[in-house]
Amino acid sequence: MEKNGLIERKAVCTDARLKKIVLTNKSLEIKNSIDEEVKKVEKNLKKDLTEEELKEFRRVLQKMSKNLEN
Repeated sequence: MEKNGLIERKAVCTDARLKKIVLTNKSLEIKNSIDEEVKKVEKNLKKDLTEEELKEFRRVLQKMSKNLEN
């Protein structure tokens, strides 16, 4: 990731043995682009659903999630 310019290692001033990993502008731009695409997909998925249908869907997902935990 560092080679691809997505992260940088920076020294930690309180401990010379440590390096802090920081996202670069390039990686933040990619993240923002992905976030926008996710929003578009979510909007498409929900476009013909009522609020009541979405509530029911969330309720069922929560039940299924609990089932996986057990």
